[in-house]
Amino acid sequence: MASWDSREIENLEMAIAKHRRDNPQEGECDLLLAAVQHAAEAALDLVSVPEDALNQQRTQLCALCRGFTLYDCDVAKGWSKNCTFIFANTTEFGSL
Repeated sequence: MASWDSREIENLEMAIAKHRRDNPQEGECDLLLAAVQHAAEAALDLVSVPEDALNQQRTQLCALCRGFTLYDCDVAKGWSKNCTFIFANTTEFGSL
């Protein structure tokens, strides 16, 4: 996996961790997000990460985010380069 992909998986994992800390009352959604977070952590721990690991984690996060309507998305399918979930949970401006 390219170092850029590793950084993106790390960002995804950190965003999920922050969202979960800030929203402990989400029940089922929290459990499902935890599974994605743990898969992202596991991918980062591997010596040789499969090329599609980032895509898998993004796909799972998108399905949960759309399914539970966690954040508004600017695309109907697939991953948004302007992912509100990631932006809201990785920047100091996310709560604005």
